[in-house]
Amino acid sequence: MATLYQGVGFINTGGFQHDLWEIRIPSHNDKRTVSLDFSIFDSDISSPKKNYDFDSNGEVITNKEMAKLYFLLSVRSFKNAKNYKNKLRFLHHMFIFLKSEDADVLNRHNLSLFLASLLRFKATEKGLIKVLSEPSSVVSIRALNLLELDNRVNATTAYSLLDMPEIKELRDIESKVVEEVLNVSLQDYIDGSSYNFLGLEIGRHYVDYCAEFFKNGFCYSYATNKAIDDKFVQDVALKFRSRGLLTRAEEDITILTKRVKSTAFALSCPFCYTKGKLSDSLVPRNSYSGIDKRMIIRELLIPRFEQYYTEGYKKSAPLNDALIREVIDGLKLTNTGYNLEFIRCLIAEYIYFSDDKSNSEVIVGNFVESIGEEKGFFNHSDFVSILEKNIAIISNMKFVEIVTSFHSDELNTNSGFDRMRFVKKVEYSAIVQISAISGWRASELLFPIEAISICTNDDLLDSTYLPYRFMVNWIVPKSNGNTKLQREVTPTFYILSQCLESLTKDKSLVVTGTHKPAIANQLLDISTMNYRVLACWQGFVKYYQIFQDLDLLDEIVTSDFTPTDILLTKKKFDIDYLDESKLLRYRTVRDKVRRELPYLYAAGILNIRKRGSIGNLMKYYQEGSLQTEIVEIWNERIPNELLNSISDFNFKDESEDNKHARGELTRACFRYLIDEVAYPTPHAFRHIFAEAVLLRYTTEVGSFIRSAFKHMNGSFFERYLRNKTSKTNNDLAKRVVLSRLVKEHLESIVNGKRAYAGKMDVFMRRIAKQVVKLQINNMEEFAHEFAEKELVDIKSNPWGFCILKRHSQHLAKCVEPISNSPMRHLAKPSLCLGCINGLQTSDHAEWIMINAQNAVEMTKQPLVPNVFKKDSERVIKNSIKVLQHLKNNERTNVYDDFLSHLESVKEEKEE
Repeated sequence: MATLYQGVGFINTGGFQHDLWEIRIPSHNDKRTVSLDFSIFDSDISSPKKNYDFDSNGEVITNKEMAKLYFLLSVRSFKNAKNYKNKLRFLHHMFIFLKSEDADVLNRHNLSLFLASLLRFKATEKGLIKVLSEPSSVVSIRALNLLELDNRVNATTAYSLLDMPEIKELRDIESKVVEEVLNVSLQDYIDGSSYNFLGLEIGRHYVDYCAEFFKNGFCYSYATNKAIDDKFVQDVALKFRSRGLLTRAEEDITILTKRVKSTAFALSCPFCYTKGKLSDSLVPRNSYSGIDKRMIIRELLIPRFEQYYTEGYKKSAPLNDALIREVIDGLKLTNTGYNLEFIRCLIAEYIYFSDDKSNSEVIVGNFVESIGEEKGFFNHSDFVSILEKNIAIISNMKFVEIVTSFHSDELNTNSGFDRMRFVKKVEYSAIVQISAISGWRASELLFPIEAISICTNDDLLDSTYLPYRFMVNWIVPKSNGNTKLQREVTPTFYILSQCLESLTKDKSLVVTGTHKPAIANQLLDISTMNYRVLACWQGFVKYYQIFQDLDLLDEIVTSDFTPTDILLTKKKFDIDYLDESKLLRYRTVRDKVRRELPYLYAAGILNIRKRGSIGNLMKYYQEGSLQTEIVEIWNERIPNELLNSISDFNFKDESEDNKHARGELTRACFRYLIDEVAYPTPHAFRHIFAEAVLLRYTTEVGSFIRSAFKHMNGSFFERYLRNKTSKTNNDLAKRVVLSRLVKEHLESIVNGKRAYAGKMDVFMRRIAKQVVKLQINNMEEFAHEFAEKELVDIKSNPWGFCILKRHSQHLAKCVEPISNSPMRHLAKPSLCLGCINGLQTSDHAEWIMINAQNAVEMTKQPLVPNVFKKDSERVIKNSIKVLQHLKNNERTNVYDDFLSHLESVKEEKEE
């Protein structure tokens, strides 16, 4: 070991036994060093064993000495400071993993689990904690050559922590893990095709922003797209010619089209108006200034724009929650989420595929019968009448009123180019939503609208509120090749596809294009899809409403406002903002995406002034013309060795060898620039989907994803997830969700405001007392460690979470007596609401009340024997307990009326 140590340029004087190693980096001046602290291996959590046999003579070395030995044996080139640190992190991770798994050796049996943990967790002094974004391969699975290290260790010491398989089996294991965890091939991952893991914590906000952006901009985009087309230009040309206004230059259709469309765009752009009147100073220069030509364009534009705006409003009606609530009120239904989703499906059927009125009447009749006529009686004609009445309100809006009332932060200039860019972003925001609620790969989103088929839902469990099922029959290149596969999608997926189909003009390279994409052009299509899900990111970082609200709140807190003024101002925002733990999480997301936005520019992911990809940025760096702000980021994140290589590289050499070298240099720089940087990609939404399925009944998934998923029961997701998500991916998502739930639950208890109930809440309250007593500061690390040690699994039900605790699984109410194992597929409210594993939140209260009321109706049936009413009586009893628990914890009165109702039913039954 001493010989290995002496072969390195250490500058500290403590020798091998010293904990802090400082290494001078060759090719730099004497001041450039890297420090490595090996005291992290003193901890019990990173010590698989206390001592190891070093040789056959009985010499023993400590755990820390073993770590130092492995580090020295793993180092082949002492030129890069980050390489040192990556290897030390890898070894630290490996030692913690072996300890946590109670394993003596890393071998083929636990290697997959270890590699998966490298991609999702990072090593700290307190254990492994989840990272917000996946590491690049150079800092994770490829930081150390395990097979080579295994051979070196075996030649040096009598005891080894490694027992690696042969190279082929090792690569097969790596490939399988990377594909299952990251949904990319091993080679793509190594090449830098994908490094980020957006995660639900950040991704939900981006999806919500895109959903709001789409709803706000669709009608305007649809109207301008449809109204200002080539047919419109032809009509204007005929008018000009008939009145003798067509000039000789305008006989050129290209010149005429440009000027006519520019003028029409100005007339329909809200930023060209001042106090409701068109302002000449704001009209683009290439537009017509003459009053005669402008009036002709206006006369032709107004009726077309008003017609298409109303048409667009009608097409997007199923996504308009405000309109749906108006219909619900008009039908005198209760304003619940389940009724909202039923009416959404009914509107979609009426607008998109209404061809069998009798079937619609049957569906409405079944719905009315299921909820009880006293809660709302209507027929399909009533529904159509009320819907058309509300749509007619929009059709009565006049052109100037529509244009001047429209607002978008991203439509901030009056040029036609920016208007077109805005319309494209509206399209792309729909693609983001489709990606989020499907979890499909980019290649799987290239389907035509004709590939979607619709059938009546015959599933008794969810057919009342979801009367139709939507299936996409299209190719899945990654797993099925060119063979078409039928997969189920949500109603929202179908509605968005219909809206996008009506909006887009580029049919060949967008989601739901009507032309079949050529298999040979799949790579081009996929690349385009990656760009499109990223297109709204800059607007999200800058304009997302929650971020703007937080900025204002922060400004208020740091100003001279009194505490009362601050509280009153907070109440103007969403009530969630009064929860300090949520405020902290939201601020963390805001600060992270804002801090990392410049890194995306620096990596060429987001172009600045159309300067292109990172390959072009490397040229500008060599020439000295790269922007100062980007140069600063490169100096911060890219090692000097690579920067020197860029400066010395011959970009003019077009030989194959030089192109290969350039590709390697580009990928290496890209890795460092976006390491741990979050940004959206289709594969990132696959991970979001896996977490969203588990949290679909709560607000933690964001409003858009929740509205798409929360009313889907287990049978839907069994169909939806078939042949879709690997076991490894689901298991990792469960660990992430469990850690997050524990963290948020404990924080809410410590802060004195929690919206939880159930016996799991009682258990967590005891844990919270210990947290306060022990003065634990890092709640995230504690929550992760606690979830790993104490919690086994999680299942999401409409009435609450089922969280299995490691030491009390046998106490579950659904336990099977012989095997003593929980039978969670038998889950139902009469069992779960009083179970030791049950956790309910305020998000589950709506379904609990609906189910409790159904139980009340059952107990009142005179012809049903009492023995069959036992389940319903248990539901009423346990619902009272849970709702009372939520009432006390939330300090709210919203449940009082329903609690009084249940109590009276219970008393009547007891009498």
